[in-house]
Amino acid sequence: MKLKSIILIGLCACSSLSHADNIIRTPAAIRLSTDQASTPTAPNENWISSDPIYSSWANAGEKACSMTPESNTLKSDFTQSVECTQAQTRSVQAREQNEVTGEYRNFGEPAIENQSVVSPTTYRSGTCRLSYQSPSSWWESHGDGISSLAWEDNFLPVSYGTKGVEITVNGVTYLKGAPLDEPFSWICRVQ
Repeated sequence: MKLKSIILIGLCACSSLSHADNIIRTPAAIRLSTDQASTPTAPNENWISSDPIYSSWANAGEKACSMTPESNTLKSDFTQSVECTQAQTRSVQAREQNEVTGEYRNFGEPAIENQSVVSPTTYRSGTCRLSYQSPSSWWESHGDGISSLAWEDNFLPVSYGTKGVEITVNGVTYLKGAPLDEPFSWICRVQ
């Protein structure tokens, strides 16, 4: 009787192992019930990385320019090189594409990319005059705001409090040159 029990247990064990290899699987679309959705979904949808979407580059902040020699060192006729840099940003949205439907979808949050664009170096030349020379030129300021500006006895319309050491009036650029004893300084005009 013991022998029959052992043989029976052995046959049962072999029988369950042999059936594991005989399972046939077939992928099929699964439909949700009408109260959930009416579109079929495939169980093997594969989303793969796709090319991201880039926005256009946009300027971020003001253009930063450097002059050589610096304007506050000018005392005579001059040629000055000007190099400007502009910071820019754009957004990048990662995407995925469905291998089955070809549909695209965004993946994650957009990222921000930054770059600095350096303009080609330009050159400008001009001449400088002492503020007490005749004909008279002056650059009067209070703090960092300009209150009046003149070039060779011609008063130039400047809004009181205009800031900076460079100003363009009627298409002509003027620079505050090298300082002297207050209130005198070199006044320069770009040609």
